[in-house]
Amino acid sequence: LHVRSRRQRQMCIRDSFRLADHYLDKKAYFDLQAGTLYEKIYQAEDSGKKAEAKQLKQRQKKFEKLSKDASADAVKIYGALVTSKAFAKYKRMDEAIYFYAFELGQLKREAEMQEAYLRLIREYPTSKYIPNAYLSFADYKFGNKQIPDALKLYQKIVDGYPDSPVFAYALYKIAWCHLNPIGTAEPDYRASLDYFVRTVKATLSGKAGS
Repeated sequence: LHVRSRRQRQMCIRDSFRLADHYLDKKAYFDLQAGTLYEKIYQAEDSGKKAEAKQLKQRQKKFEKLSKDASADAVKIYGALVTSKAFAKYKRMDEAIYFYAFELGQLKREAEMQEAYLRLIREYPTSKYIPNAYLSFADYKFGNKQIPDALKLYQKIVDGYPDSPVFAYALYKIAWCHLNPIGTAEPDYRASLDYFVRTVKATLSGKAGS
């Protein structure tokens, strides 16, 4: 992105954020459409309607591809923002880096995702997105069965961000890490129960977010 004047830079950034938001809205819509088909697919298979189930699965895959394409488009926009020296001092740069990293994770571009999250943590340590960055990073590790790594990241939220809206969720996921370590260790039922109880207490105290 080659932008000359300050006013041009501000307009370009504003328009870029709007375009990225547009792509993320499209992604959310396609995800919703794909998700609503699960029940229909189950009902068709349960009724022995193989042809209908196959057709619904094909439709679902189409929505999933459209969602992935929208995510990739958003990544292109955020990528241009976070790599341009002209925008380096923009006040919402931490936001751009966070959503850039998150969408990279959705696209399974792990190395780039890690680099972006680490940049956010390193360059914007006071950003409101730091707990969310740890959480997204941890969820990605958890989803890929890297339980010890996920546990450390969830613990960072619990230890360092007790007022974060994602605090209770981090406790909840720690409980699951102890309950189901997936071959990395033996289940620790006592620790798991303790964190489930802490999750309930944190939720009742209003730390569960929206």
